[in-house]
Amino acid sequence: MIRIILPLFVCLSVMAQPKVSQHMMLFEPTGIELNVSETLIIEGTGKGKVQLAIPADAETPVARNGEIKKTGRPGIYELSFESNEPESRVDVMWTAPFILPETLSGRILHTASLVRMVFPSGVKVNAPMLESNGVEPNTQAEIYTLHGTTYKIEIDGAGSLRRQAPAATPPSEEEAPSFEIVLPRLYKQAYWIVGLISGLLIIGFILNYRASVKR
Repeated sequence: MIRIILPLFVCLSVMAQPKVSQHMMLFEPTGIELNVSETLIIEGTGKGKVQLAIPADAETPVARNGEIKKTGRPGIYELSFESNEPESRVDVMWTAPFILPETLSGRILHTASLVRMVFPSGVKVNAPMLESNGVEPNTQAEIYTLHGTTYKIEIDGAGSLRRQAPAATPPSEEEAPSFEIVLPRLYKQAYWIVGLISGLLIIGFILNYRASVKR
């Protein structure tokens, strides 16, 4: 009896491990650099790890709902996460020098069944491994599905989905409040905040696309 139950338990444990089901990438070239926001949809609960390929000259990536660190291989990072819900998400953001027009090469190192790439309006891309899914109505961003695990994309033109807040006029000493609002450490990182907004936009793109397909 023990010989039957033990393999079954091991099998269920393996099946319960979280895995990446979808991977969405938002590319925002400025002309001199490339800002990338990646969102990974995780299915299953527990602890998991995946590897991400990020350009070797990119700034140190930042992760939300996970921990990212370098490996011994140039341009390869290990992303560790823990999921407590049947479906959760992890966000990763990085910036790399990118003088337009330029070609971006990369690869997907996990087994997600769906990888989508998003480019803002005004950005032209040319890549045979990308299948166009049309334009998102609200932002006019182009959405593509990646076929395969490697890509080489010719990118030209600049664009962004991040909304720039108008600069506020600093108050005079008389008008300045006499108290200070201490915000959590997260809010002191402006790039982090706009990155999260971009991640939310990516999720909106996918939900809109799913709805259109079901119709």
